[in-house]
Amino acid sequence: MTRFEIVCNQAVESDLLDLLPEEISYTLIPAVLGRGRQGVRRGDAVWPERNSMVIIYTDQEEQSESIVRVLRALKKNFPQEGIKAFAYPVENLELL
Repeated sequence: MTRFEIVCNQAVESDLLDLLPEEISYTLIPAVLGRGRQGVRRGDAVWPERNSMVIIYTDQEEQSESIVRVLRALKKNFPQEGIKAFAYPVENLELL
């Protein structure tokens, strides 16, 4: 199974979600604060911008490839916006 963590400026959040295929489930964290290469994001009067985080888990290679295509298209359309993605293998813990 693969976990994708996508951090993007809130300005492109809706574009990202619109581009994801319908069959891909995700978790959206709408207000992510911090500092990165694109600057500080605190959502306050001094640093008004915020980031969003989208987390996706998939065990299907086709979905992983589709997610990567979406992210590359998004970055191509918005080259100046902060868009970062990370993917790594994870294990699903059986709780019962």
